[in-house]
Amino acid sequence: MKTILLLIAIVFTYSMPAAADSGATEIDAIALFNGKAMISVNGSKAKIISAGDSYQGVKLLSSNTDEAVVQVGDRKQTLTLDGGVILSSSLASPAASAANEAQIWADASGGFRSAGAINGQRVEFVVDTGANMVVISGELANRMNLDYTSGNRSIAATAQGTTEIYLTVLDRVSFEGLEFYNIQAGVIPGTYPQTPLLGTSYLNNVDMDRVGNKMTLRKRY
Repeated sequence: MKTILLLIAIVFTYSMPAAADSGATEIDAIALFNGKAMISVNGSKAKIISAGDSYQGVKLLSSNTDEAVVQVGDRKQTLTLDGGVILSSSLASPAASAANEAQIWADASGGFRSAGAINGQRVEFVVDTGANMVVISGELANRMNLDYTSGNRSIAATAQGTTEIYLTVLDRVSFEGLEFYNIQAGVIPGTYPQTPLLGTSYLNNVDMDRVGNKMTLRKRY
């Protein structure tokens, strides 16, 4: 006797604010499976796609029954059944610096990460209120041609133990279009951290409000 497994998809709705970027894409997870996901894009009819396939500009990178990773342009985001996400097709750039407010959503691990830029060069940041400055790896600094070794050398405590760190000042740091100048930063030789940390040398310039899995950042004046 064959056993048939019936999967019933329960639609979880999440009220999302209107995207400030007219090119933004709103993505909602309707059901998640191993290697497949049913998604709705900008309120469209939901469709099941397999990992590696795209639907209306949204590419499914991976999926299991708990979460899916989607990509729009060069931006990636984890998607779960308890909410949607809004992605633009490219990372933030200095042209977006006129923004006074930004909203980001927590990923599956509960962290907040999104698009940014250092001196006009695109990066992805993870918000870290426990770091007293922006922290990037020496590998990334070298790719950006930052002369960090001319800065003061110090010792920093990290999750991996104590390590040397070079203190420097970044001309411009942007996060979701909120741009500030002359931001203190630390550069750790090597590959740690893999994702730059957006610490308080930047975050002291904004007011942060968190409601559930949404965080709003507003420029201070």
